[in-house]
Amino acid sequence: MLIENNQPILQWYGKWPFVRFLGIQEPASVVFSIGNAVANYYGWKAYRINVHSGYRMYNIVRMYFIVSVNAWFWSVIFHTRDLLWTERMDYFSAGAVISLGHYLFVFYIFSIHGYNFLARLYGVLVFLLYSYHIYYLAFIEFSYSYNMLVNVAIGILTALCWCIWCFSVVKIRPHIWICLLCAIGTPAVAALEVFDFSPIWWTFDAHSLWHAATIPFAYMWFLFLRYDAEFEMRTNEGKLD
Repeated sequence: MLIENNQPILQWYGKWPFVRFLGIQEPASVVFSIGNAVANYYGWKAYRINVHSGYRMYNIVRMYFIVSVNAWFWSVIFHTRDLLWTERMDYFSAGAVISLGHYLFVFYIFSIHGYNFLARLYGVLVFLLYSYHIYYLAFIEFSYSYNMLVNVAIGILTALCWCIWCFSVVKIRPHIWICLLCAIGTPAVAALEVFDFSPIWWTFDAHSLWHAATIPFAYMWFLFLRYDAEFEMRTNEGKLD
């Protein structure tokens, strides 16, 4: 009706209208979410093959892989069928990736200097704060703006931390440009969420293109972690258990 009268396409309850495929509400977002899960899988597979299981970062990188794939699984479910519980699982799982991503940096820095106890203590703090965040959203008030503010703040903080560290070791670690590219590129493509627009061909909206843009960064992040582990094992910086 709107198209016939040359009127702008409107969002309904914050959602754009899409052409469905096999009952899937947002086909492009589903496909690109699967693409991210696959990128994480192959990134982790290469890491697991090339990095010793006793390396200091091995277990947390494995945990990051599991949490990431879980998040993309729920993204697929949510974009296939938008229901209250699928939306909650998508949001909560995404928050877990962002929180663990932040802890991964802190663990990286603390453990390289042998402060393993402090690293684990900080991990407990992150887990408690994340748990309260989920409790607040689930049982007190589900606020989209509050959830977005928390995730963006943690994401930007983590990216800044990685960038500062990258510049401090740029002359020592030749692979550091991969980390820097991921730390800058991943938040940058999130701008697609800000500059929203109606779906192209009733399929590709800003959100789905954001998911598409994160696919290469998902693989590159594991590539950096693998190269960094190999570098540390060669130079005896990475202690093996």
